[in-house]
Amino acid sequence: MRGVKVVTDVDMLRLVRTFMLHVKANSLDRREVERRLDAGRVRNKARASIFLDLYWPIHDAWQARLAAGGFVDFEDMLVQAADHLESGRYVSPYRLVMVDELQDASQARARLTRALVAQPGRHLLAVGDDWQSINRFAGADLSVVTRFHNRFGPGPTVQLTRTFRCHQSITHTAAHFVSKTPTR
Repeated sequence: MRGVKVVTDVDMLRLVRTFMLHVKANSLDRREVERRLDAGRVRNKARASIFLDLYWPIHDAWQARLAAGGFVDFEDMLVQAADHLESGRYVSPYRLVMVDELQDASQARARLTRALVAQPGRHLLAVGDDWQSINRFAGADLSVVTRFHNRFGPGPTVQLTRTFRCHQSITHTAAHFVSKTPTR
């Protein structure tokens, strides 16, 4: 059959794991996922509903196995660390927090970063390039860098407009391509 892609078990496992990463990194629950589905934020609602019917039992089993073993996965670790900081159960001794590659941060990582610098006398130095964001598959949320001041508050911004990594003609070509992206 032409045009039909055969989905392997490995493909399905990767899809489920990627979706789980997004759900957890963005602290989404069933209700929020359903709200987004109902709001028309997906192209094929029927297919998404079928996927969610498969996903939630896997998610629940994963969480139950983690809990039974007294374990957390990486996404839960980030969310729980942010919970501890936000609630005051842990106070970070660090006054300066530096983050590199901010464009590849998930909502959970951004929340943790914000919690680390929420106390008076704390400062954040973040480096990121919204034109280099490539890790959406891993939970990165470009709005962390494009709406930086909304999330972290006012502060100076220094824009580097010259690259030393490659010839300027490559940079101009890439800029032309990236500027076509509506959310850019």
